[in-house]
This record gives sequence, C-alpha cells and structure tokens, in this order.
Amino acid sequence: MDAIIEFFNYVLAFFSNVGMFFTTIWAWLQSGLYDFFTEWFSAFMIWSMVGMIRFQIWAVGFAWDVAQHVLDQLNISSALAAAWSQLDNQVLNALTFFNVPDAINVLLSARVTRFVLNFMHL
Repeated sequence: MDAIIEFFNYVLAFFSNVGMFFTTIWAWLQSGLYDFFTEWFSAFMIWSMVGMIRFQIWAVGFAWDVAQHVLDQLNISSALAAAWSQLDNQVLNALTFFNVPDAINVLLSARVTRFVLNFMHL
C-alpha cells in the first residue's frame, strides 16, 4: 500500500513540475519576452549608433584626403601664392601677422571637405 501511495506522490510531483514548467514558460512569454526584445533592441540600437559614429569619423578623414587631392589637382595653392605675391609688402606683412594665409587655407580645406561630404550624402 505504501508503494502505491509513493507511486502516486511521484506521479503527482512529476505533473506538478510539468505544470510549473509550462507556467514559467507562459509567464516568460507574457512578460519576459517583452523584456528580452527590449534588451535586444536597445543593444542593437547602441551597436548601430556606435557603428554610424565610427563610419562618420572615418568618412571625415576620407573626405579630407579627397579634398586635399582636389585642391592639388586644381592648383589652388599656386593661384593663392600668385595672388599673395601681388600684394603690397605692408599689407602682406599685416595679413601674415594675423595668420590670414593660414586661415584662408583652413577655410578652403574645410569648404572643399564639406563639398566632398555632401557629394557622399553624409
């Protein structure tokens, strides 16, 4: 008789564990699934944003290199040097004191780099 009772207790514990398993799965489907996809999507968004920022940093360097080649091909530096040589010495000294040639070089490089970035649709 004890063996029968023990067998039924074993069967009852088995079905109780199976019921608990399906209850846990159902609870996970109701709330854990949302949390899982929320975590996954946020990790994906972080990964994609970091990738986009890295790509944009690379694209700026690439666009700057292309802009330098464009400026070299157009011989703009020689045209600027020719224009500087036509200036009066006092004006040239004053502009050089305020680093105007460097400023023009930076602005020209920046504008051509911006043109290349716009050409790349970035």
